[in-house]
Amino acid sequence: MSSKEEVFYCDECGEELEENEEDFCTHCRMCLFGDDEPFDFDGELIDGVGFADCGGNSALRAATEDNPRNQPCPTCGEPNRLTPIDVQRHYQCDSCADAAERGW
Repeated sequence: MSSKEEVFYCDECGEELEENEEDFCTHCRMCLFGDDEPFDFDGELIDGVGFADCGGNSALRAATEDNPRNQPCPTCGEPNRLTPIDVQRHYQCDSCADAAERGW
């Protein structure tokens, strides 16, 4: 009698997980959380939403039903650039952040 190994699937995309992956496949973990440590010290998702720009250089949080991108940028004033979590973190839009960090 042979025993089958239990198969686990990614919570995000449904792909079969490799032996060393837990909850999310490596691709989804990188896309959703920007790194391979998506959880804070309490085991919760960071800010509950992940990052807006999968694998990019943006610190802005993903827009969700509970965290819509409906806030203006405090620097340029453009509407719908930030989410409420971004505002709580005192972020500015990506264009303004890039300009400030790169001097243009």
